[in-house]
Amino acid sequence: MNNSYIEIKDLVLLCHLGVPSKERGHRQKVFVSIKIFADYSLSEESDKITDTIDYSDIINEIDSLVETRTFSLIENLAGEVRKTVKRLCNATKVDVTVRKPNVIQHALYVAYSSIE
Repeated sequence: MNNSYIEIKDLVLLCHLGVPSKERGHRQKVFVSIKIFADYSLSEESDKITDTIDYSDIINEIDSLVETRTFSLIENLAGEVRKTVKRLCNATKVDVTVRKPNVIQHALYVAYSSIE
């Protein structure tokens, strides 16, 4: 198995997220990191975007996802991001981490990671 991946680190998204309805009432900043594992050997040689994953397309789809949906849990957001990435590309594995800052006093953030 090839262990190569493209990583999108700390993509800043504004989304409706939280368990209390008051919290979901306004967009909150979350950070999403994604590792997209795939066979990149062809693009390593060709230097052509057609031989790899176009991460700008992935970012646009994720932006659209959070613009049109409301999420109660960061787990659900991570799962939907992972499904979106898998739908768009030939990934062998996708690792998604969602970090929600300023949720708990005395903690920088709460995070959830999902690998599939």
